[in-house]
Amino acid sequence: MSYRYEDVLVTGDTVMGADSIFAASDGWSGDLADIQPRFSGDDEKIRATIPILFDYDFDAVLVSHGSNVETGGSEVIETLVEDLS
Repeated sequence: MSYRYEDVLVTGDTVMGADSIFAASDGWSGDLADIQPRFSGDDEKIRATIPILFDYDFDAVLVSHGSNVETGGSEVIETLVEDLS
């Protein structure tokens, strides 16, 4: 589940900082990653929800694990979606 407040997107465990110990190790080209499959329960479902984040208008991304993205968050999400494709 994710929430937006003003220009901040709070992603919970939908995405996390690529530097998180819980991030899947897929060689991310950006600052965000998805969660390791062993923690997600349904990796395909989690990955399918990430593009839905484009429905929100935001600049910053707050994650539960790893480093947050203070600016350019929508571009970082776009990079993650491209990495997942």
